[in-house]
Amino acid sequence: MALSTIQNNSFADTAVHGYRNLIINGNFSVSQRGTSFTTDNVYTLDRWFSGDGTGGTPARTLSQETFTLGQTDVPNAYYYLRHNQTGASTNGNSSLVQKIEDVTRFDGQTVTLSFYAKADAAMDIDVLFIQDFGTGGSPSSDVTLTETVSIGTSWTRYTVTKTLGSLSGKTLGSDGVNTSFLSINMVLQPTTTFTLDLALCQLEYGSQATPFEHRPFGDELARCQRYYEKSFDYNTAPVQNVGSVSGSLTVSGVSTTANVLLGHVNFAVVKRALPVIYRYNPYYAGTGWSQAGALDLNSATYGIGTNGFSMRVESAPTLANTNLLIHWVADSEL
Repeated sequence: MALSTIQNNSFADTAVHGYRNLIINGNFSVSQRGTSFTTDNVYTLDRWFSGDGTGGTPARTLSQETFTLGQTDVPNAYYYLRHNQTGASTNGNSSLVQKIEDVTRFDGQTVTLSFYAKADAAMDIDVLFIQDFGTGGSPSSDVTLTETVSIGTSWTRYTVTKTLGSLSGKTLGSDGVNTSFLSINMVLQPTTTFTLDLALCQLEYGSQATPFEHRPFGDELARCQRYYEKSFDYNTAPVQNVGSVSGSLTVSGVSTTANVLLGHVNFAVVKRALPVIYRYNPYYAGTGWSQAGALDLNSATYGIGTNGFSMRVESAPTLANTNLLIHWVADSEL
């Protein structure tokens, strides 16, 4: 299966820079949220969503794994994704999903998806190409193409080529082009226990699968940060009470009766849309999201933009001439 190139407002045109792979983090190297996940219906390794299809609750662990150096089964690969389903799904199938921004890029285009995979026992997966026309107003209904792929027990490269539907007569949602997307859904047919491994996923224009495009890690991380960025150290998953203030937002106190505390964050990468901001306390495991001495605070107002956000905290005079330390996550996923 082949994949197409990424092209959006943050990155220059593919034809100029030669980017072919439209999937972001197709080699599963970027892991801002962590490297192992057991919760269902969440984003896991960057840009990859793990769902249950129709409301099932399978027991499973999705994890970032590493190849032994020098292996030749999957050329030039170090990371891969493992879906280990240890309990049967109660309703529907598990799925791995990546949403590729801006459905207008795929108007009648032929695309090829390619990936390496193996399973602990032969199994089928359904690969869905879903043209989603966004949100707001009255967007056209999704258009879906499906192909079943039979996965074996040794590492093999699989390809799927599809010609996507024309956009003639279709209507985008009123919330803008960047709420529309092409979704690549790998629906895992077994509802019982199994293990599936995936590596080097690529989507590209055309009917031929070319060698996997290895991009520099910093480039791939920046692409992921268009959709998700955090203040935590790269190897620290967002959580309360991580015991480190490295990278946290410092909200400075001022000595006034109103005791207004102010802070601002500039994002490393412009976000796809206005993000949701989540806040974490570096020193406290409770529900409050900031720490000033012994105080645990959780009320504030802040302004959010695609370039960053500001925070304004108003409290009693006890906060005068102090600082609040706040970790944050900005989530702008589709």
